[in-house]
Amino acid sequence: MPNFLVTTHRDKRPNAKPVADVIAGFEGVSLVQVHSDDMATVDASDEAAGRLRSALASTYYVEPQIMRGLNET
Repeated sequence: MPNFLVTTHRDKRPNAKPVADVIAGFEGVSLVQVHSDDMATVDASDEAAGRLRSALASTYYVEPQIMRGLNET
């Protein structure tokens, strides 16, 4: 399954719940790594990520995580 980055909208950060708490309980979404209260990497199918994105759109971004090598041109 692909990884997705879940981050809190910058203007919502003072009052938003930690990302790890918000994504807990979403079916088909597994926490991979917590970077901070405002950012986490999750493992999810495209369908599960879409449901997560729809449910959290007003406060959180859910975007595919793109890893690039340092030697790419």
